[in-house]
Amino acid sequence: PGQDVIVVLEDGAGATRTIVVPAGFTGDRELDGAPGLRRLDLRRTGPQAGDRAATSVFEDPGFHPGSVSVMTLVLDGSAAIDNLRFVPSAPGPAWRVRRGPGLVELGPR
Repeated sequence: PGQDVIVVLEDGAGATRTIVVPAGFTGDRELDGAPGLRRLDLRRTGPQAGDRAATSVFEDPGFHPGSVSVMTLVLDGSAAIDNLRFVPSAPGPAWRVRRGPGLVELGPR
């Protein structure tokens, strides 16, 4: 069975936009012949339709998408992230990637 992925974008003031990507968003090659991949647009503030499920978006009041400095991905189980591209809108002197069980975080050092 597929697993959810949670994407958290944090701006310079600590406000967040959280995107919940449910199992079924990308489809399942074995179950329904879907490609098993789908682009997620982090700029969208509403739900994004997937193959069998749509995303949910929650945003703190005052979240400023033009100053995102940290992106955190929380993986529930055996999910995978492919072709990840994160171009922060807030310049930083150096960036780090922190990994842990079920966690990938990109942000300033």
